[in-house]
Amino acid sequence: MITDGELLREYAEEDSEPAFTTLVARHAGLVYSAALRQLNGDEHLARDVAQSVFTDLARKAGTLARRESLTSWLYSGTHFAAAKAVRRERRRHTHEQEAHAMQEMLQDARPDADWEKLRPALDQAMHELKEADRVVILMRYFENHSFADIGQKLGLSEDAARKRTDRTLERLRGLLAHRGLSTGAALGTVLSAHAVEMAPAGLAAPLASASLAGAATGTSTVLGMLKIMGLSKLQAGIIGAIAAACVLVPLVMEHRAQTVIQRRDDALREKDDQIASLSAENHRLAERLKAAGTPMTLGQDQFNELLKLRGEIAPLRERLQELAPGRGQGPAAGALTLADRQKLWQGRRTHFKAWVEGNPGERIPEMKYLADDELLDSLGNSTLATQQDYERSMSTVRANAQMRVMSKLQDAWHAYAKAKAGETPGSLAGLIPYLKEPIDDDILQNYEFVPVGSLAACPSEMAGWVITTKAPLREKYDMRQFFGFDQSRANGPNVSNLWSTAQKP
Repeated sequence: MITDGELLREYAEEDSEPAFTTLVARHAGLVYSAALRQLNGDEHLARDVAQSVFTDLARKAGTLARRESLTSWLYSGTHFAAAKAVRRERRRHTHEQEAHAMQEMLQDARPDADWEKLRPALDQAMHELKEADRVVILMRYFENHSFADIGQKLGLSEDAARKRTDRTLERLRGLLAHRGLSTGAALGTVLSAHAVEMAPAGLAAPLASASLAGAATGTSTVLGMLKIMGLSKLQAGIIGAIAAACVLVPLVMEHRAQTVIQRRDDALREKDDQIASLSAENHRLAERLKAAGTPMTLGQDQFNELLKLRGEIAPLRERLQELAPGRGQGPAAGALTLADRQKLWQGRRTHFKAWVEGNPGERIPEMKYLADDELLDSLGNSTLATQQDYERSMSTVRANAQMRVMSKLQDAWHAYAKAKAGETPGSLAGLIPYLKEPIDDDILQNYEFVPVGSLAACPSEMAGWVITTKAPLREKYDMRQFFGFDQSRANGPNVSNLWSTAQKP
């Protein structure tokens, strides 16, 4: 059988798309299954991750062609791509939506009891193994190679390959045991049965075509897909190609029309929000001007800002009146709104940033871990029409910053458990030596490491010990977050005894 390296060299040197398609078909099940596990069963997101991994492979074909096997590289690449996708999804969703979103992403199929326990933690434990050990597990239980094949590829005898595989399997079992996971059946049997699932029918060809298109400079994704699809259809016959086109074209036209309509509606909503925001700001400044008795008592800069805001409202209202009759008329109605949409969104970001700078009492030290874009992304769909809107958005900023710190402490907890054979520290101080980078004392004093039983209000999913915040800055809006060893949850505001640490009765 042609090796992975030979196929990749053929693609890198001769631009052979069939060679790359064969390579994708060979490893699509491995990449897709690993992504699916780490993304909690989200098939669409798993497809995106798989495509990004194979796109990266196409871009790096020249440097990776020296490898005879790409299994380990693809497996690790999937792990990092999936982790990046998870972080991106966390920024898009609020904590209140997390439980609902995770419930929707669950698959209908239910694996057996042992696999159900192992599945969420398997990939993280695998990446705690050395790469050489991880390759042995992948070859034996993910790709079902015989011990003779493993020995031949690693330069070992069959007996030595068997012993090395057994030792590595025991290390993996130990890593899972530290997480409180064990299996009734043999671990190797469970991995062989479930680690790699059959990729959806027809997934390999679209992955290969989309990845090649993404890697090629100046070539669009659609043209790349049509080119490869055209080759395969010719092999099946001209009639099949015509039938596929008859199905595809109406779907593409419908999707394009829906996209244009959605953009138009989004522009109208953004304009509504911006007018409400500018009106509120104008009203606030007008009240201040009225109370002061003369415009110039505001200061020259503030007076100029008031005039600027008043000047912006009239043209924006005229623009909204032009767009409003276009709802439902056709795609062209929203085609002229892009510049206005960008201007309105930038205006909201500017007002929020100015409010944050003008209200230092709303800030917490943890916010130094947030970039400006991450801070401003907390606006969501808020119109910033009232003081309460600003305070709610700022509460989301604080929650995101606290989550960054608690994630660092959770990583230190993992390092502590690994060094102490699964032990749990008795206090937050036990985690400090295991931090990857120091955290200031004025930040650490805002957190505690306590057993769940000492908290009067904690999500039912949490057990054992948790890292949590001690007190809110604004109890009306702030959420209390809880980080366990391998999961996190948050309570919304106004939960009874939310910030109490009194022992439960």
